[in-house]
Amino acid sequence: MGYRWTPTRATQTLRTSSHDHLGVAVVMHSVLSQMLYARLFVSIPAAADQLRRGAELMYYGGDISEILLAFALVTTWHPVRKWTQSSSGKRLQAKSA
Repeated sequence: MGYRWTPTRATQTLRTSSHDHLGVAVVMHSVLSQMLYARLFVSIPAAADQLRRGAELMYYGGDISEILLAFALVTTWHPVRKWTQSSSGKRLQAKSA
């Protein structure tokens, strides 16, 4: 019968770099929200109270969304199995990629 082909997954390097980019995004998001809270290098015409509430929402709400995104990446992270096949079409053994 042969193999049942599915779309190929991204390479290990690409998947690892996406996790690295998530880490950088988490750090930059928290730094930006802290700068907004402290009004450092920010020129937004809004009341200080509104800026602080927005920064708190950005900081804590961003953490929740980043945790959910990291959970989604981790749950889809599994090794690809390649099956060897005999000439008769039967599977022999699984090999990790």
